[in-house]
Amino acid sequence: MAQPSAQLTIYTARQLTLLRTRRSDQARILFKKISSELTHAVTSYTQALNALKSHQNAWAETQDRISEQHKGHILKGQHFRQDHETLQRMADQAIRLEEKAAADHKAVENLTLMATQIRHDLMMAEQKEKQAQDFVKKIQENEKKARYNRDEQEISDLVMARHSVSQTKERTKKLIMNKLKS
Repeated sequence: MAQPSAQLTIYTARQLTLLRTRRSDQARILFKKISSELTHAVTSYTQALNALKSHQNAWAETQDRISEQHKGHILKGQHFRQDHETLQRMADQAIRLEEKAAADHKAVENLTLMATQIRHDLMMAEQKEKQAQDFVKKIQENEKKARYNRDEQEISDLVMARHSVSQTKERTKKLIMNKLKS
């Protein structure tokens, strides 16, 4: 039977391995979650850029169309005001789209930083988990070697005891023979 301190050591090493495995699992789950969020943020950012580009193209086309319509014409106040309001609404929409694109870009940057940090933490957790597993294996190997050495010593002691008993029997036999002869 193993010594109490050896049992405690193997128990502690297994508990450490279990703890580090749980931490690695938690880091993996968190990394998957942040990766998913990053993917969604990149998609949102790409869509915001596409919407902004489409809007800017539509805005430019509207400006060109209005300019063409008004060439050589005298504008009435109402048409001028409507055209101005249309262009102003489009400018306001462009500002909102630019703000959304900027916010989405910032979110992508933040999530990328978080993903990088979490990936680093995950790698460290996996490394510590592997070290704990190696520690358990080393303790088990040392325990196995100690058990083997104890078994070998017991065998050696048994052989020596048999040899001693055998020699004692021989001496006893000789003594009895000598007494019988005398």
